[in-house]
Amino acid sequence: GGLYDVGKTLLLKWGLGDAYEDGDFEVVLPSTLKTIGIDAFCGSVVSKVVLPEGLETIEERGFYNAHCITELHIPSTLTSIAGDALMIDNLTKITVAEGNPEFCADERGALFSADKKILYVYPKANTERFYN
Repeated sequence: GGLYDVGKTLLLKWGLGDAYEDGDFEVVLPSTLKTIGIDAFCGSVVSKVVLPEGLETIEERGFYNAHCITELHIPSTLTSIAGDALMIDNLTKITVAEGNPEFCADERGALFSADKKILYVYPKANTERFYN
């Protein structure tokens, strides 16, 4: 399970002491969650994380080396992602909910600013190595 603050608005760490097989575990985060904290999923073996509407921030290294996650869906309320928050080796695709004011994704699963002027994340495991 997860270690949260009292109101379950901040996720401090996921998976303390849990033993799961790689790629066999899905996490549905609570609707009260506003922030995924520093290193919250660092090194986690979860295969899927459902980010709730209402989530606003993913802090530094939030998903760093969470190597079993291959896809991530950004809710419309998420407006702040630290630069190294989505360093996920096996990530192939990011999608973004309609109406997100800060982010969008393209057909290759890359994460951009809403105006597509800034490329934030190109999934490390995407097999297309050249991008125009």
